[in-house]
Amino acid sequence: MAFTPKNLEKHNILAEDVVLRGSIAFEGELQVDGRVEGTIESKSGSVVIGASSTIEGDVASPNITVHGEVHGNLSIDDRCVLAEGCKLIGDLKASSLMLEEGAVFWGKSQVGTSPKSGKAPARK
Repeated sequence: MAFTPKNLEKHNILAEDVVLRGSIAFEGELQVDGRVEGTIESKSGSVVIGASSTIEGDVASPNITVHGEVHGNLSIDDRCVLAEGCKLIGDLKASSLMLEEGAVFWGKSQVGTSPKSGKAPARK
């Protein structure tokens, strides 16, 4: 997708040289290429965790793609992609999970929709 001024304003990037300690709340898209020590949360966006990134904390968002390393739990309302070469050490809850060959995942997963509501299991 090409970035236009309209969608660029909702695209946030944490560069490789950024170290952030604390919580991040956002709308739109967030690409993390640096290090985050804390939580990341969005009720309406998507998170891309770049290959050079390390996250030490929980991440909650409708859509998450992991290329880097996460030490924490993922809570996804819709789709999670654990890409080749990524490392997730923590638990995962999602409606849909794509686990690529070469991804490392150490934890428990709960994937699928709730039989009653048709939605992903609620975030804790």
